[in-house]
Amino acid sequence: MANEQNLIPLNRRSKEAAKAIQTAGGLARGQQQRERKHGKELARLILAEGLKDEDVKKALRKAGHDPDDMDNETAMLLRQIEKALKTGDTKAFAAVMKAAGYDEQTINHKGIAPLVVSQDEMEDLKRWANPDNTNE
Repeated sequence: MANEQNLIPLNRRSKEAAKAIQTAGGLARGQQQRERKHGKELARLILAEGLKDEDVKKALRKAGHDPDDMDNETAMLLRQIEKALKTGDTKAFAAVMKAAGYDEQTINHKGIAPLVVSQDEMEDLKRWANPDNTNE
């Protein structure tokens, strides 16, 4: 903890000293914002790249997906969906829901807000979920 006797508020400092402290803080904040923006840009570039890892491609093919048409972001999201479905992993579920645009107030201990789907959309979803079942 800081020694309270050494802390001097800006309004008790000289104008020059206060301005110097404020300028240094502003410069540090600008540098931090540039670094954060650069990190986001790098992450987005990597996510947009095509898949290169052969082990990941093999696992996706085994699960019935075509990895040749996927970027890293799509493959990662797909794997999180599979993990949430197969193991019930709540962190994977939360990551998928956040990527889908649900906020944390919507994803809570009570579940997600109800989704309203038309009958036609429901039939499309059933066909998508069971492509081998042509009887329905």
